[in-house]
Amino acid sequence: MKLSEAIRKGCKIARRQTGGELFEWNEDGKLLAACVLGAAILGSGFDVNYNSISSKHVASLREMFPELKKLTKSPRQNTDEELQDILVHLNDDYDMPRYQIARWLERKGL
Repeated sequence: MKLSEAIRKGCKIARRQTGGELFEWNEDGKLLAACVLGAAILGSGFDVNYNSISSKHVASLREMFPELKKLTKSPRQNTDEELQDILVHLNDDYDMPRYQIARWLERKGL
């Protein structure tokens, strides 16, 4: 599975997008939304619930998709950053929809 595919699959699980956190939950522990990395976590099949969110999920995602660790040219800035950081910036700072982020990744072969 490619990273772009995992994001798209996760978007079907968490239809709303959030920023500043991997996931948004209601008071009953129901998943309401996911950021781009959260969507990738969901789409990759990780078991996620309100009580299980930790940095282990992101670390596991980085193992599954090592390209997240590679320096990449940001589409919004003229800088090279780790792909994971670029995805966070696009999601949180630029409010880029996750499907557009997935399309950008797909054009890069990811």
